[in-house]
Amino acid sequence: MSTLAVAGLMRAGEHAALREERAEYRSVDTEPTGSPAVATDSNWRYVGSGYTAGAALLAAGIAEDRVISRQLAREAMEDEGRGWEL
Repeated sequence: MSTLAVAGLMRAGEHAALREERAEYRSVDTEPTGSPAVATDSNWRYVGSGYTAGAALLAAGIAEDRVISRQLAREAMEDEGRGWEL
């Protein structure tokens, strides 16, 4: 049996164990106890996901600035290694 096949069987076993644990968890009574230590909130609302168009442009600009800064720092370190003064 190949290493890949063995790894696949191991993952299948892990998934089966996870499914078993999830089924056990869901079978437990999860009704609120009325205790003041238990807080429940049934009102959910969708607030969005990801960046807005403007925020995406801002994030891309920041990422580009970081790449350039790292490249300049790398070049400065190489220049110092050559004995050049900055």
